[in-house]
Amino acid sequence: MASGSDGGWAARHRASLLALVLVVVVVGLALVAGRRKPPVASGRGAPAARLAVAFGASVEQFGAGAQLALTNGWVLTSGTRVLAVYAGSERNDRGNGLIVILRRSRAGTRRLAERVLRGTGPVTLLRPSPPPDLAAALRATLDFLAASGAAGTLDLRTDAVSLAH
Repeated sequence: MASGSDGGWAARHRASLLALVLVVVVVGLALVAGRRKPPVASGRGAPAARLAVAFGASVEQFGAGAQLALTNGWVLTSGTRVLAVYAGSERNDRGNGLIVILRRSRAGTRRLAERVLRGTGPVTLLRPSPPPDLAAALRATLDFLAASGAAGTLDLRTDAVSLAH
């Protein structure tokens, strides 16, 4: 390797060295970020479970009920807790809309509520904004449309459905 007026090896490979240093820094930051501790639940000292949200026609059905012909659903899971809202129609009478609300707790208790919307035809949930946590999801209001053209809301605090024709 002859040294000449080209400034040496480091000068010739300056761009490659800079790229290598940047890659090492980015990988290092990614590793450090991946080791962060999970958020802690408010005051309990136990880690808060990450909220997973699914929406659409192919959501997992956690026992939504045999009488539902599914259009779509909104499913939130946080650890062993599940909040699921399924929309569609009654399987035996497609002229009636049906909304099924399922709540499953850590202890394994399950609460199922069904709201039949007579004469509306199948109902379809509109995609809600992702909630920051499960507590916010339990207080959410979901919008839906019915095949009859009516719009409606579902208040998850009370499981009450309102319909505007």
